[in-house]
Amino acid sequence: MDWVGIAAVIGALGTIILGVVTALIVPAQNARLKRKELEFDTLAKINDRKIERMFEIEEGRNREYQCKLSDSYSHIYGNMWSLLLNIDADRVCILQPHPHDNREFISISHEILNPKSGVSKQKYNFQYRRMSEWGDVVGMWTSREFIVYKDAKDIKDVKLHAESYRRGAKSVIFRRIANTSGHWLGTLAIDFVHKQVTNMDNIRPQINDVVRIIADILPPYTPPKELNN
Repeated sequence: MDWVGIAAVIGALGTIILGVVTALIVPAQNARLKRKELEFDTLAKINDRKIERMFEIEEGRNREYQCKLSDSYSHIYGNMWSLLLNIDADRVCILQPHPHDNREFISISHEILNPKSGVSKQKYNFQYRRMSEWGDVVGMWTSREFIVYKDAKDIKDVKLHAESYRRGAKSVIFRRIANTSGHWLGTLAIDFVHKQVTNMDNIRPQINDVVRIIADILPPYTPPKELNN
C-alpha cells in the first residue's frame, strides 16, 4: 500500500475542505460584523440626535428663562426708579433671603441710587449676611408689612442701627414683599439721607403699588460666591 500517496491525498483533501469552509464562514462572519457595525453606527447616530435634541430643548428653555429674567429685572428696576423719584428718596434696594431651599443668608439683590444725592452704593457691602445673626430684624421683616423709622436714631436694634448709620440714613422705611400665599420673598428698603420723612400719607400707597408689582416677578437671588467673604 502506498501510504505516502494516501497521506498526500488526505492532505490535499484537508486543504480543499479548509478552503471551502473558510470561503463559506469568513464572508458570513464579515457580513455579521458589518451588520453589527451598521447597527452600532445607526444606534450611535440615533443617540447623538437624541442628545442634540435634548441640548436644543435645554438651550431653548435657557433662552426663554433668560428673556423672562431680563424682562423681570427691567420691570423691577423701572418701578424702583419711579418710586425713588416720586417720593424723593436717596436709595431704594431689595433684600432677599438665599439660597432658596434653606434661606441661610440675606443679601441686597437690587439697588438704585438717586444720582443727585451723591450717596454710595451699598449692595456689595451687604452680601451673605447670616440670617441667624439678624434674627430680630429678620423677624420684623418677615412678620410686619411696614416698618417706618422717621428718625433713624430711634432704631433700637443694635445691628440695624449701626447699618443705617453706616449708610448715612436719616429716615428708613422697610416694606415686606410676599407672594399671593403670604410667603415672604424679601424686603424693600428705602433710605432718606438728606431729609427725614415727616408724613407717610402720600408715600405709603406708592410703596404698596410698587411692592405688589415686584412680588409677582421677583426671581430668587443667587449672589456671586466671591462676595461671600
